[in-house]
Amino acid sequence: MRAGTWWGRWLGVIIVGYVLAPAFLVLGGNLLLPEHNSSGQCEGLGFGCVLAPNDGILLLGLLWVYAVPVVLAVTFVVLALLWAAIPHGTGRPLPPAWRWLVGTLALAVILGPTAFGTWAIVSSL
Repeated sequence: MRAGTWWGRWLGVIIVGYVLAPAFLVLGGNLLLPEHNSSGQCEGLGFGCVLAPNDGILLLGLLWVYAVPVVLAVTFVVLALLWAAIPHGTGRPLPPAWRWLVGTLALAVILGPTAFGTWAIVSSL
């Protein structure tokens, strides 16, 4: 497998998992979640007040923006280690265990942020 093909495919997976899915979850959560606390508690930060659910999801989105560089760094280190372990130029396909590992990593990249965002939206209802 050529390096351009490998990294190009992973770039698509990373864009979907780390950028598009969280962005849709934050925007969708902001539009669908209530703008006031159902318990009648005051809204805002500090003095015993709590953010409204739609503002809370925006705060999670902002925190995700700060976490993305660290998550990307770890992802690229793991991908570089996988790339180094692949036998290049032999014409042999990846062993089944490696295919399983690569597929699991792809699912984690896409479903990790999506599952966390979905949990955050559901828990704030």
